[in-house]
Amino acid sequence: HDDLKWNPNGITVVGSNTAGTLPNQLNGPRGLFFHQKTRILYIADRDNHRVQQLLPNGEIKTIAGDPNGSEGAGNNRLNEPSAIYVDENQNLFIADNKNHRVQR
Repeated sequence: HDDLKWNPNGITVVGSNTAGTLPNQLNGPRGLFFHQKTRILYIADRDNHRVQQLLPNGEIKTIAGDPNGSEGAGNNRLNEPSAIYVDENQNLFIADNKNHRVQR
């Protein structure tokens, strides 16, 4: 097994000390999932009602929910996503907390 590594000084990977809705900003991030095969970090950006992707090249993309941070109940909208899972076939599962559902 590999030893875990944590920088005691802390390194910000995504976001800042200020909440926001720009692609590189977060508002209440809750769940994380790191896909070993693709090296992509998925972030449940709860209070922005979206899921963000941090790609290996540093690019940040909204892949689910409203890129501008608005909640919703439609099939392509989220309301406080809290957890994420990506299976071996690249299917994304999102715990859509306030809509009381799991979306794929």
